[in-house]
Amino acid sequence: MFGSLFSGGAQSFLFYILIGAIYIVFAYLLLKYPYDGIIALTMLFSSLLLVGGIIKIIYALRIKPLPHWRWLLASGIISIILCIFIYTGFPITSTFILGLIVGFYFLANGITIITYSLSLRDKN
Repeated sequence: MFGSLFSGGAQSFLFYILIGAIYIVFAYLLLKYPYDGIIALTMLFSSLLLVGGIIKIIYALRIKPLPHWRWLLASGIISIILCIFIYTGFPITSTFILGLIVGFYFLANGITIITYSLSLRDKN
């Protein structure tokens, strides 16, 4: 919300005020209902894994001639598998899955970014 004070135009100001208010409401709800918040965040994260996995697979198939396109494809497949893992064990998996999945997700994305950047270097 404080960024809205230095944002410039009136439209930007109102946008940042609205976003700041939404963050405050979500923070309040997560603090008041932590278990429900864990479940909601787990479902949100799982949905993001699914959508991100589909997008990665589509993009990997589009860049197929590049040498390391398979890593992006693997990352997309891993994202979808993790999403399925969360949905099949839900809500029991909500209590521990966020930390575990976030670790695997960052590992897969780190490998993907490194290999993709290597393929771009090899192309030039």
